[in-house]
Amino acid sequence: MTSAPSGWGPQDRDFAVCLTFDNLGEYAEIQAGVLPPDTPRGSHRSVTEGLPWLLELLEDRPATFFVEGCAALDYPAALRTIAAAGKEVALHGWEHEPSARLGPEEGPLVAKAIAAMRSLSINVSGFRPPGGPPGRNTFALLRGHGLTYASCVGSRSGMSANVPVLAYEWEAVDAYHFEPHLGAFRQSRRGSAAPSSTDEYLAAVDAALARAAAARGVCVLVWHPYLLVNDAHRDAFTRGLVRVDASDAWVASCGSVAQALSCSTGESSSAVIEATGW
Repeated sequence: MTSAPSGWGPQDRDFAVCLTFDNLGEYAEIQAGVLPPDTPRGSHRSVTEGLPWLLELLEDRPATFFVEGCAALDYPAALRTIAAAGKEVALHGWEHEPSARLGPEEGPLVAKAIAAMRSLSINVSGFRPPGGPPGRNTFALLRGHGLTYASCVGSRSGMSANVPVLAYEWEAVDAYHFEPHLGAFRQSRRGSAAPSSTDEYLAAVDAALARAAAARGVCVLVWHPYLLVNDAHRDAFTRGLVRVDASDAWVASCGSVAQALSCSTGESSSAVIEATGW
């Protein structure tokens, strides 16, 4: 984590919190092999059920949605709804490609995703690599296409290759705790493949908020709309949001926090990015 020298946001809060949401539609499940490649697109529950519930609950809270570029083709109305609700839309690949392997030849996919969003009058400035860590060429690709920040798995936000990086911890990701097919990943990290209980997940949220407050830094929380069609996961999210509301944090979009980070730290801070993805 890194800190702002005089406080975060217009009220000079001690730390910043970003509410972020990954994935819309079928793309992540197709990439993971959970759904076949020829799965019909356009009616996924993350969009038809999870998103409306989520936007209603968020109300006027700032938030950032990291969305696959092809969702602009399959779910244009949903993306317009997100933007009309005052939320930031950022990129999560074209079709949820594992961006740890993103090379210079993939530049056209980044350009394609940006153009698809612009066709809906949505200008994107951020990128979150699917799977967690960036590839060796990710930051150069972002700069080359006019994107201004990245959000990657890691333990400290800061600057990397002249790009503001908003780092999030695996323990602050709902899917890490609840997604059944991530059992092997949980086993590798904590010695148990079992999903977390709601109380265990909330303890992780509390810990992430506490670390950011102690460091006067940034806490990035990650949720997935496709999980928020489940009552238990909705309860966990709602209770997590209560914890954010009770904190003395500046709650802002990733774009706003990245801008503040860039202005306050310049090149004096280095992000700590984790190399391991799921």
